[in-house]
Amino acid sequence: MVHILLFCKLDMEGCIAANRIVYEVYGKEKTEHKVSILIGDRVRKVERERETKVMLEFERDRFLEYCSLLESVEHGKDVEAEWPRCLTFKQLAQKYGIFVQEIKNANDEETVAMVARMEPDVAFNLRNTMIYKAPIIEVPKLGFLNSHSGPLPNYKGLCGVMQQMFHGETEIGCALHQVDTGIDTGAVLKKNFIPLRKEKSVLWHQLMLYLKSCECFIGLLPKLEAGVHVRDMGDAQDPTVGEYYGVPSSEFLAEFKTKGFHIIVDKEMDELTSTYFLSLDKLFQKIRDIELSEAASSNLKSFENHLPRYVDPAV
Repeated sequence: MVHILLFCKLDMEGCIAANRIVYEVYGKEKTEHKVSILIGDRVRKVERERETKVMLEFERDRFLEYCSLLESVEHGKDVEAEWPRCLTFKQLAQKYGIFVQEIKNANDEETVAMVARMEPDVAFNLRNTMIYKAPIIEVPKLGFLNSHSGPLPNYKGLCGVMQQMFHGETEIGCALHQVDTGIDTGAVLKKNFIPLRKEKSVLWHQLMLYLKSCECFIGLLPKLEAGVHVRDMGDAQDPTVGEYYGVPSSEFLAEFKTKGFHIIVDKEMDELTSTYFLSLDKLFQKIRDIELSEAASSNLKSFENHLPRYVDPAV
């Protein structure tokens, strides 16, 4: 049995990626492993102030409103979850009884002590933007892994998908790598690539890459079950290769748009919720049949106010 500790971000990509791992463990007839989830909701100030705020509003703000509404009409235990049908983080806890908790800082003494008590065999960071330090990295017995949205050692740092698109890559890559005390410097276990689809958003490409990394992680489970440490599965990076990218400038973002790329594509909201959760139409049909709580009613009002931009008028 392998106890998997997922560190996820409180947004759409983090939730869907977590569901892929949870489904692999609990969605089959025989449950051989265990999953626990710690969620981070770190939002940098610059994310609210720059052109990229449209992504944050899409993947986090609107998604959390959507989740509140979904949780009002469906209890996790009542959902027939067969991949790719996903559950919210709250619903995952309801359905499978797994430990799900939000944390503010993975490196503080309280969190490190809690994780130590959980005794995870392996930790897997899925989109959580926290920087992990030595105490927490050393807790999982078989190591700590991260899904990075860039084919390391190239495209280290932030906004790996956006940088790859900007720099003319025809295939967009990601890396499953060991977490060490550096930033994106650990040994690489596996790289994956998907074809660039220019009509699709940065967000869409990111999600597809996180799911690729999940498949790679699932493929490691037999080795982890045999007690193989992740440090013995990867290849060290050449520190002289690759460039580190920081927060994109306004000039970069303007040129990115000029090149014909999209940070988000509004109609993908219905596409992604239909594929992985409930379509907007089905959700609103269910909402009409129940009385919402005050909090859910507030989320519904906000969601409806923003809804027109996310619905394809051609549909």
